[in-house]
Amino acid sequence: RVVPVLDAQRRPERAVAGERDVTRGEHVRVGGPQVLVDHDAAVDAQAVSLPARGYELVGRLFAAGVASSERTGEPVRHCLERTFAAAGRAHGREAPGPGDALERTARVLANLGYEPHRAPDRLELANCPFHALAQDEAELVCGLNHCFVSGLTEETAPGELDARLEPDPQRCCVVVHRTSG
Repeated sequence: RVVPVLDAQRRPERAVAGERDVTRGEHVRVGGPQVLVDHDAAVDAQAVSLPARGYELVGRLFAAGVASSERTGEPVRHCLERTFAAAGRAHGREAPGPGDALERTARVLANLGYEPHRAPDRLELANCPFHALAQDEAELVCGLNHCFVSGLTEETAPGELDARLEPDPQRCCVVVHRTSG
């Protein structure tokens, strides 16, 4: 997949990916599949988001939640929470393999663009894939993000991890903790 990078006006021969420069034609991975950097296409195309954002995912989940509410007559918020938790569990099923609960969970969260940073007893998520939406509707979006990550941890490590809302402007509002039992 070729993705244009809108950095062409500042430095036409290079783009920036995270903390390092990326040259034209280089394949990079930023919270998802590898992409081929193409500066020439950036003039009239869309940009790759650095850090990674998950607006297609959140859009699909919002649409599914609202559709569920319309079908069932249940409150929209309830349907959204259930939809986000179920999607988190589905992504959590991708986590089997070696490592402890935090390591397995970190792998899945990294693939989703959360940029997890591991401490001995927790994962702090340096990136919020839904950042722009959370800026406008923090209570709703952060709450749904919490449902998503909670569902994911329920699947990757049942009873071993606890996703908690711990808002901080420097990172994602959700922190994954090891349970104390």
